Amino acid sequence: MKTIEELRKFFEADRFAAEMGAVITECGEGGATVEMDAGPRHLNAAGTVQGGALFTLADFAFAVAANAGGVLTVSLQNSISFLHAAKPGRLTARAERVSETRRTCCYDVSVTDEAGNLTARMSVTGYRRG
Repeated sequence: MKTIEELRKFFEADRFAAEMGAVITECGEGGATVEMDAGPRHLNAAGTVQGGALFTLADFAFAVAANAGGVLTVSLQNSISFLHAAKPGRLTARAERVSETRRTCCYDVSVTDEAGNLTARMSVTGYRRG
């Protein structure tokens, strides 16, 4: 199991997530939490957080959780549902492992806003390349 410091170092190369402002805040066996302060650059024309920003945050949480064990893992399939319009502010994505085999894994990711509203849910299937 990689430490949070090792994961932060590894994911420095994930420039898109870094430019979006995603930060790893927690990682443990089978799960990870990442956060992002959504501001004007993350908003759509309606003034809420753009779906792509929510997707990126959720996908990044999956990536951190799935790679914490040291086996390079990439996503094969993602399905996201947007449940509640997210306003600017702190967003938190929590990835939880559902299952894992030698070559595949499945995770559920929830994204919440500062008020604790569930704004999005993602289901991810990953491929373990290592």
